[in-house]
Amino acid sequence: MNFEFDYYAILGVSKKASQKEIETAWKNFQTTSYNTISPWQRLQKSDAYKVLSDEKLRLEYDNFREKRVNKITRDKKKTIKIYEKIKCYFLKNTLVCTFSFILFVVISITIYQQLTIMKLGKQISNLEYEISDLEHQIQSLDAKMMWKRF
Repeated sequence: MNFEFDYYAILGVSKKASQKEIETAWKNFQTTSYNTISPWQRLQKSDAYKVLSDEKLRLEYDNFREKRVNKITRDKKKTIKIYEKIKCYFLKNTLVCTFSFILFVVISITIYQQLTIMKLGKQISNLEYEISDLEHQIQSLDAKMMWKRF
């Protein structure tokens, strides 16, 4: 049993359909359009008939679908309430929001500049270290050259 599918819509009957109406829909499907639809659709209709024709499975299916629809409805209502609060906040505080956004952009630019300066400072200190290392090498070469002259 797959709770994701609406078995009533698949068989083309209402949710209050009787067992006789379900059987009639199943027989009509078998006689008229069984060979004209894909195997996947046949399998869906077969599953729908198996679930809806068995009272116990139908009751379980209906209960689960009802709980799921209620949960989805509650979630949608919560989402709409949150959206309305946010919309109301932004409409009331457009100036504050605009200022906040500008402030955010300015702070972001400042942080980026600080990071760039830190990177440059690190690169400068690395270059200074390399220069001092080269100076030591030059001094040692000068000292070696002086000894070779004598």
